[in-house]
Amino acid sequence: MLGVLLALVAGGMMLRLVRNDARSIHAFAWTVSPARMLAGTAMEVALLVWGVVLWSRVLGLFDGPRPRFRALLRVWFGTTLAKYVPGSVWPLVTAAGMASRIGASPVALPASFVLHAAFTVLGAAAVAVAAQAAGMRAGVGLPPLAVAAALPLAVLLVRPAVLNRLVGLAARLARREAPAWRGRWVDGVGLLALYAATWVGYGAAFWLFVSSIAPVSRGAWPLLAGVNALAFVAGFVAVFAPGGIGVREAALASLLLPVFPGGVRVLIAAASRLWLVAAEMIGGVLVLALSGGGGAAAALGAPAASAVRTRRRL
Repeated sequence: MLGVLLALVAGGMMLRLVRNDARSIHAFAWTVSPARMLAGTAMEVALLVWGVVLWSRVLGLFDGPRPRFRALLRVWFGTTLAKYVPGSVWPLVTAAGMASRIGASPVALPASFVLHAAFTVLGAAAVAVAAQAAGMRAGVGLPPLAVAAALPLAVLLVRPAVLNRLVGLAARLARREAPAWRGRWVDGVGLLALYAATWVGYGAAFWLFVSSIAPVSRGAWPLLAGVNALAFVAGFVAVFAPGGIGVREAALASLLLPVFPGGVRVLIAAASRLWLVAAEMIGGVLVLALSGGGGAAAALGAPAASAVRTRRRL
């Protein structure tokens, strides 16, 4: 409930800024490019599916059966819906609840989801820091020492010992058995590189989206890639906000300050959330089409069912 209230407060503040800046918003040279919007959305959906491929690679380094890719897609859609339920644990609970339905280990699958989330955040942070180091956020951003230390730190954090400690911590919090991740350090570094490359792709998709509604140069896409990644990290670490709603948009509006004026950047940040949700739902429709009726029902019902069962146990 606290997360919902804070998201509403953030939304109210952004709405107030839009109302106070209505004149400049009206005078802004908005653009409309359906082709770029379509291309950006298609790229975003493709990258979301690619993220499931990366997740399957993480899961493959745990002991236990490896479910089919279509089954993992169903779990991904279920966890996507669950992240918008108040409380940060529901995606993990959903993954654990759907494990037995797809023939996966109920211990390894949620553990792999934890590491998938960790690699996602580290990859996003690496892209954001790389943008900083390249001078793409001139005058705004992290201290030089933080920029210099972030990438080596990310490489250190994907050591097997560190990742297994993370799995153990999540298992203790969930009161579950902690499986061992069998990946080597080189596996972790390779996965980190793949996740970071994926965030570069997300940046290109985000540039296509922004350029479909506002004038942006082609050379601005690396800057927007860093902004998009850093805003995601801000929303992810704000565990009190379901799906990072409000926090991600506030961070995005702030980071877009060098590119767009006040109310314009707020509208773009808010529109990006609608665009992101639309891409996730399109991906979900594809999952339903591939999975058939039974799998679709499982994916749609898992978040609510898991939440109800957990609350009853509590």
